[in-house]
Amino acid sequence: LVSQLAAEMKPPKILVFRCQWAVCPPQGGELAPNVRAIDLPCAARVDSLHILEAFQKGVDGVLVVACLEEDCHRGSGSREAQRLVAKLKERLDQIGFQDRLHFCTVSRRDPEQLDKELRQFGQKIEAIGSQKEKK
Repeated sequence: LVSQLAAEMKPPKILVFRCQWAVCPPQGGELAPNVRAIDLPCAARVDSLHILEAFQKGVDGVLVVACLEEDCHRGSGSREAQRLVAKLKERLDQIGFQDRLHFCTVSRRDPEQLDKELRQFGQKIEAIGSQKEKK
């Protein structure tokens, strides 16, 4: 799935792993052409291997979106996802990819919050440049 999504995206490619309970559809109804999302039953279900595969397949940035801690259906899913992302960022620091991975929490009650996070992360990835440009 990650390979297929990466192949159909435009640079800078951003892949979003998001908790199905945390997000509403984007305000515009659709994601930008350079953004694809994978919905998870809980953000804690995101796997380091899937994130690393995304980078290997040419994705420029990965955003992990969890629900607010007080809204978490699992109780600790948001915290678990945040810990996983923090550990992986430490490892990615060794190859200069730490800024290409970001974690955030959003509330279903504020649908504009995800749009704002995507916009800010997209600007950051644009400033860093796509992996393709770095080769």
